Amino acid sequence: MGRYAYGNQPDIVQWNLTRFAETILPLIDKIPDRAVELAKEVIEVYPERFQDYWLSGMRRKLGLFTSESEDEALVQSLLDTMQENEADFTLTFRRLCDAALSPELEGSLRYLFKDARAYDKWALNWRVRMSHEVKTPDEHVELMRQTNPAVIPRNHRVEQALEAAVEEGDYGPFEKLLEVLSSPYVEPVGHTEYMLPPKPEEHVLETFCGT
Repeated sequence: MGRYAYGNQPDIVQWNLTRFAETILPLIDKIPDRAVELAKEVIEVYPERFQDYWLSGMRRKLGLFTSESEDEALVQSLLDTMQENEADFTLTFRRLCDAALSPELEGSLRYLFKDARAYDKWALNWRVRMSHEVKTPDEHVELMRQTNPAVIPRNHRVEQALEAAVEEGDYGPFEKLLEVLSSPYVEPVGHTEYMLPPKPEEHVLETFCGT
């Protein structure tokens, strides 16, 4: 039902922390009411701390070494534009690495967006923000390539590996997937298909914790 969807993960982590705290209340304080208050004090700090770490990580994904007050708006604007234009999350950030090196290399990135002009509008603000940095383009790209994976365990690839192993006793797809994922920040030479999102007929509509 979407409880663990990407956008819901911050809230569900706080929910999980609350459940965990309930199990250790006697260890926090012998007086139940006092234990609850102490646990709440810690748990209520979580959203702010999460947001700080999240924004720090997103700055790295955009190649930013410094922080400015408008960074969160810049990040959110990109995420909104990606959602509205159905741009793949992993591919977008990976191809931003090339765009950071030169605007001439962002052609394949633009076409991830249904309306490439929407990306162009955002990119103008990103490049203005990048101009405030003092690092070289190569340093920005290196930071981004260390932060934005080239490959992830996409659901359709995992399902293909599971089906081959369970239905046919063929562990080849699993072993290949494991090999590619062992170096997620390195683009798999000769196996770029592992970088691509699923085709419409390959979409996995339901997954399970055990997967």
